[in-house]
Amino acid sequence: MLTLTLLISYIALSIFIIYRISYYGVKIGWGTLIPFYFLVMLAIIPCINYIDDSYLSYYFIPNEEQVSTFYLYCILGFFSYYIGYAITRDKKYKFTSLIFLKINNLINITLNNNIKCNILLLLVILSTVWSLYYGYYGLVSKDSSDMSALSGPVYLIASFINYINIIFWVNYYKRDLNNINRIYPYITLFFLLISAFASNSKAAFIFPFLVIIFSRYFTVGKISYIKIIIIIILFFLVVYPIVTGYRYFIISDIIDKNPLDVANNFSDYVFSLDWIKDSYAINIDRSTALGRGIFSYLASIFISSGHTVDYLYGRTYLQGLENVIPRLLLPNKMDMNLGNWTGKLFGVVLDIDDITNVSPSYIGELYMNGGIVAIIIGMILLGKFARYIDSIIFKSKYIWLKVLFVLNISWFEGFTGTTIIIFIKTFLMFYIVLNFLNIFSKKLQ
Repeated sequence: MLTLTLLISYIALSIFIIYRISYYGVKIGWGTLIPFYFLVMLAIIPCINYIDDSYLSYYFIPNEEQVSTFYLYCILGFFSYYIGYAITRDKKYKFTSLIFLKINNLINITLNNNIKCNILLLLVILSTVWSLYYGYYGLVSKDSSDMSALSGPVYLIASFINYINIIFWVNYYKRDLNNINRIYPYITLFFLLISAFASNSKAAFIFPFLVIIFSRYFTVGKISYIKIIIIIILFFLVVYPIVTGYRYFIISDIIDKNPLDVANNFSDYVFSLDWIKDSYAINIDRSTALGRGIFSYLASIFISSGHTVDYLYGRTYLQGLENVIPRLLLPNKMDMNLGNWTGKLFGVVLDIDDITNVSPSYIGELYMNGGIVAIIIGMILLGKFARYIDSIIFKSKYIWLKVLFVLNISWFEGFTGTTIIIFIKTFLMFYIVLNFLNIFSKKLQ
């Protein structure tokens, strides 16, 4: 009874926070997205998994007392988050405003030049080919350490393609592309779907379509609910079986890691539904149960931190800062990402596995570094940071940035490693590319 009460309380608190924050002037922004994301990942999806028994594939199944503790900590965390958001005032900063103005001007100059647009498309194509060749399930046979070392560049390149895709779709709905260039968004969409197959990611298949939906929403103020329903149907009837089937087609040692080799046998394997049986046999819950294992892993963190596993006292944040340094300058920096090495630390990822990534989430990362105190302080600061993002991004005129920050809810896994640093690296790379394009075109003229 206590568990159910706490679960309902967490759901009610999340809905209240979303409702209240929407009155601060941003209905869709980080202020509302963060509690909504965790409401779905920590309450709704675990309930679905419990109803259909897929929770049995969790690598850690908490008992009723542990689930009660789980939701008590979540309530405490998001109450602190709301306090942080509510006590913070909207501010405009000249530095960020100048940066966004500069890059927006570069984007407008680029879109008005066919040569530059074609070069951007060429970069998209080359990036996709690179991902196909060196991605997790690419054409080159690699061991796990090779794939771990390559995961950073693959992610950076995929993010770069997403930037271009977002800009093309936003300007498509703004009618700022001429008749010839209006085909560009469809071309980038095509290559993003190819890249999604190479990365073997369900989210990578869905994100390009979400770009279309939110580009339209922030441009014309309308959301196509029919498109959302179509995306949901496509996810469960097409994306989920194909991605999961392909994953277990490879993991089950049915064939070597080469997309070309599976072409003849893959469709038979998927439609036979044998991958469902294989997925349960292999017992990897991020593919057999919805939610990417966040609920299970977070419950494990709450139980183990400070007991069987010592508190990390900021190690994950310091480790995340290493991501900003190129491997050329720091050859010995850790290959593994946050979700991999902390997963090994808590015993949910095998020591020999340098690929599998489990998400600790913001709350989990805070707790593993300092327990309850870290959750309270960290979530207050997160609320203040979300208010800052809402102020400079979602109350700005730059639609492509709004779409970018809406879609990057996947950043909510680890703060420094997958939120701040990844954004800075990708944004900086995009800024440099646009500047080079501008200089290059001037010399051509």
